[in-house]
Amino acid sequence: MAMTDPDEWYFVYENRLASFQAPQPVAKRRGSNANSRAPKALTWPHKSLAPADVSLRCCLYGSWDVTNSFPTLQLAKAGFVFQPQPSGPDNVACFLCHKALDGWEEDDDPLAEHLKHAPNCGWAIVAAVEAEVGDFATLHPLDPKMIEARKATFAGKWPYESKKGFKCKTKQVGGLPYSHCRRRFVY
Repeated sequence: MAMTDPDEWYFVYENRLASFQAPQPVAKRRGSNANSRAPKALTWPHKSLAPADVSLRCCLYGSWDVTNSFPTLQLAKAGFVFQPQPSGPDNVACFLCHKALDGWEEDDDPLAEHLKHAPNCGWAIVAAVEAEVGDFATLHPLDPKMIEARKATFAGKWPYESKKGFKCKTKQVGGLPYSHCRRRFVY
C-alpha cells in the first residue's frame, strides 16, 4: 500500500503499532509478472517481544519502560508504519511525511533516524520535543519551526477549520504554546 496522503487510520499510535504485528502486503515491483515468486505479505523481520509479553512485563514490573526494549513501539511512536518492499523487508514509512527507511539495525534509534532523514517532518519534531531529544528540548514553543510542526501534525484535517462558530483554527492552534496545545488538543 503506497501512502500519498496521511492516512487517518495511522494518526492513532495503536494502529501504527498494529502494522508491525500482522503480515503486511508487499508493494509490487514495476514490470513484475504474475508468476513472480516474491511473497505477497511479509511480517516484521526483526526479533521483538510479542505484545502479550509486553503486557505481562508491564504487569509484573510496573513501570518497565517498554520503549527501550521493544523496537516496534519506538518505530510506531516515531510515526512509522511497516510497509515491506521486495528490496527492503524491514521498510517503514512515516504516515505524515512519507519518508521511507529500511535496513534497521539493533542499535538504531527510530526517532533520531526520522529526524536525520526528514528534519522538517512535523510528527518527528513534535515527538522529539515530547522526548526531549537534543536541541528540541529547549526549542521555544513560539519558534516558527515549532508552529509549522504543530500545524503539520493536523495534516489539513483539523475538524473545526470550516465549522462556523468555532474560533480555534489551525492558524491559532499552531501559534499556541506547546504545553497549552498538549493540554487541550490531541495530536
